[in-house]
Amino acid sequence: MKFLSYKKLFMSLFGFVLTSFFLWEVFKNVDYHYLKSSILNINLLLFFISIIFIFFAYLIRIYRWQLMINNKKHKFSLMYCSGPFMACYALNNILPFRMGDFARAFYFNNNFNLTSGEVTGFMIIEKLIDFTVIISLLLISILFFKVSNNETLIYLLIFTFLFVIPLSFVVFSDRALISINKITTYFFSFFSIKISNLISIFLNQINVILISFRKAKIFYHFFLLTFLSWICEGLVYLVIAYAIPMKCNALNSLLVFPIGTLSTMIPSAPGYIGTFHYSISKSLQHLDCNIIEATILAVVVHFIIWFSAILWGGMYFISIVKNNFKSKS
Repeated sequence: MKFLSYKKLFMSLFGFVLTSFFLWEVFKNVDYHYLKSSILNINLLLFFISIIFIFFAYLIRIYRWQLMINNKKHKFSLMYCSGPFMACYALNNILPFRMGDFARAFYFNNNFNLTSGEVTGFMIIEKLIDFTVIISLLLISILFFKVSNNETLIYLLIFTFLFVIPLSFVVFSDRALISINKITTYFFSFFSIKISNLISIFLNQINVILISFRKAKIFYHFFLLTFLSWICEGLVYLVIAYAIPMKCNALNSLLVFPIGTLSTMIPSAPGYIGTFHYSISKSLQHLDCNIIEATILAVVVHFIIWFSAILWGGMYFISIVKNNFKSKS
C-alpha cells in the first residue's frame, strides 16, 4: 500500500513538473498585455458557435455510451446517461490520475446496473476507437494539407501500418484478440499465475463485449459516431481560428487538432494543462503562425473544452446534492 501511495505521489509530482515546464515554454516569450487584449477582442458570435460544436461533440459521445450500455438489454435514456458521463469528464479535468474514468467504472456503474469490469471493458473499447479515429484524422490532415516535411509523413505512415491497422484488425476480429490473450497470459504466467489469470479473464470479457456489439450490428455505428464527435471538436479549433482572427491559414487549426488531442495522453496536471497548450502552440508556430496567434488558439480552445465539461458535469453533481438534501429533509 505504501508503494502504491508513493507511486501516485511521484506520478502527481511528475505531472505537475511537466505541466510547469510546458507552460513556461509556451508563455516565456509572450507579450501578456497583447495576449490579454487579443483574447478580449475575439469575435463573440464565433466563440459561442464553437461552444455549440463542443456541445454536439459531447452529446454524440454520450449517445455512443448509451448504445454501449443499452446493448446489455437496458433502456436508459440519453438524458439519464448524460449526467454520470459528463460528471466523469468533469472529474478528469479537475482531479489527477484520471479519477473520472475510475468513478465511471467503480461508482457510476451502479447507475446502469453494470459491473465495474463491464464498464472498464466498455471504456477500453471506447478509447481504442477514439485513438484509431484520431490517428486516422491526423493522417488525413497531413495528406490533405500536403505537409512539406516528408519525414513526418513517412513516420506517421509507418506508425499507421505498425499500430493502427493491427489495432483495427484486433477490434474487428475475434481470433486476433483470442491469440493476443493466449500470448499475453503465457508471458505473464512466468511472473505470476494470478496476474496471468486476471488478464485472461479481462481480455475474455472485452472479447465477449465486442462479439455482442457485432451481433447487434452496432459496432460500425461506434466508428461513425466517433468520427462525427471528433469532427465537431475539430470544428471548435477552426471556428476559434477565425474568431481570433488568425493572419496565417486558419485551416492549420485542423492539422494541429489531432496533435493537441493526442497530447492529452502525456502525464500532466489535471485538465491536460500545459501539455495541450504546448503541442498546439508549437505546432502552429511550426506552420508559420506567430506566437500570439498560436498561444491564443491553444488557450481559448482549451478553455472551451475544459470549462464546458466542468459546467455540464458540475450541474449533474449539483442536482445530486439537491436530491440528497430533499430526501433528508
